[in-house]
Amino acid sequence: MPKEIKVEAEEKNRRVSMCFDLLMKGWSQAEIVRHLHDKEDWNLTKRQLRNYVYDAQKMIATEVQQIDRRALLYTAHHRYEMIYREAMETGNHRDAMAALDRIVALWHLNVADALKVDWRNELEAVSDDPDALRDKIIHLLESGAS
Repeated sequence: MPKEIKVEAEEKNRRVSMCFDLLMKGWSQAEIVRHLHDKEDWNLTKRQLRNYVYDAQKMIATEVQQIDRRALLYTAHHRYEMIYREAMETGNHRDAMAALDRIVALWHLNVADALKVDWRNELEAVSDDPDALRDKIIHLLESGAS
């Protein structure tokens, strides 16, 4: 079993950053621990290596909390608009429509989804009157509400 050796804060930050980079590349915790255990000469247990990965995951969580979601949404919208304009200018209608579809999805503007009727909400309004409730159920069944 490796002897635990205290490392300087700078070295610990370097190791955590290495784990962070591997997480960003899509590596799993198990892959990172196995890689570090086999390739790095840190003389650490797998548990200690997992702690570095945990610290890297905390860094990711902190960064995510600091993201301005509204700015990110607007940035994505403008980028899709730019792709749409460029595709239309070059006559590439397929890519233009794909960009437009992304804008619609980004803003949740899908008309079919917006028109769906939730039968639970419809029935709450008439739940006290049995006749009105029956009529509403029949109407919803005939209209094909989801």
